[in-house]
Order: sequence, then C-alpha cells, then structure tokens
Amino acid sequence: MGQDRWHPAGNALTRFGFQRSRAEGTGGSSGYLLPIDSSDRTVLVCWGHGIYVGPVFVAGEQRPSDVPPGVLLARHAFGPRLLRTPPALPVPNSSALGARHLPQTPTEQTLVARRLRLLVSQLVRYEQWALETLGATHRQHALDLRPRHKRRRHAGAPCLAEAWQSLLIDGWGEKP
Repeated sequence: MGQDRWHPAGNALTRFGFQRSRAEGTGGSSGYLLPIDSSDRTVLVCWGHGIYVGPVFVAGEQRPSDVPPGVLLARHAFGPRLLRTPPALPVPNSSALGARHLPQTPTEQTLVARRLRLLVSQLVRYEQWALETLGATHRQHALDLRPRHKRRRHAGAPCLAEAWQSLLIDGWGEKP
C-alpha cells in the first residue's frame, strides 16, 4: 500500500528482506526485490507502477533462452500479463519491462496461476510479519491513507493476511 517504507522505525520493506534498487539518473520508481527461489531466479519485485513475479537478470547479463516468463500486475488494473523476456534490473519505468501479453494457452494460464499463488503466499507472509512487527495501528493507518473508494475494497488491518490466505484456499483451491 506504499506506506511501509515510511515507518518511523525505518523502511519496513527492507527490514523484511526486500532489496531496494533504483536506476541511476532516471527519476523513476524504486524497485523492492524479494528473492523467492534462487534455483530459478524467481523474485517478487514491487514498484509504484506494479508487482512482478518471475526471474530477473542484471543489466548486461546473458539471459538463457529457456527461462519461463514472469507475471506483471499493473498497479491500477488487475490483469496478469506475461512478460516476453525477464526484466534486467534495475528497471527505470514500466515501459522498460518490454512486451507483455495476456496468457492465452493452457500452459501460459497454468504458469500465471502458479506465479499468482506464489505472489499471494508472499503477501500472506509479509502481512503476518507486518502485523506482528509494525502493529495493527500502523497497518490500519496505511489503509486509512488510501482514497475512500479504495478503502472499502480492503479488509481491516488485522484481517489482511487472512484475506490473502483465503485467495489461496478459495480462489485457487490449494494451499501454497
């Protein structure tokens, strides 16, 4: 929700384990990267413009051709998109992520479902940690800062992790 980096005790995202990166001289959005699976380079990256789950590379690094695509969720539109090639970090802006498309084939749809389950399971972990570490008051304050029409869409602070968890159980029929 964009407020945890302003926590009085310091940036909560980095305290949780996210690594902050920013493309030099771009004035663009900082990215917060959380490694998930080092064996296939799967990470979760949060920017002001969206969230990405999938493999990443460092700018200039050779990318293998057999790397499966990652999934991008734009901030203001829920419509998972597959990136044709994994992004090279740091990413200066959303257009630098390159070509993306809606999942079309059953294989692509399965990949998106797996990546979304992975994303939601990480959000559950983060929200549980945030509630324990930052407290319910901070979580509720972050929700209260959102515009009124968006606040109504969210569960209350103590229930955010449970709301995400229900997606894993009810939304996709399986636990991570």
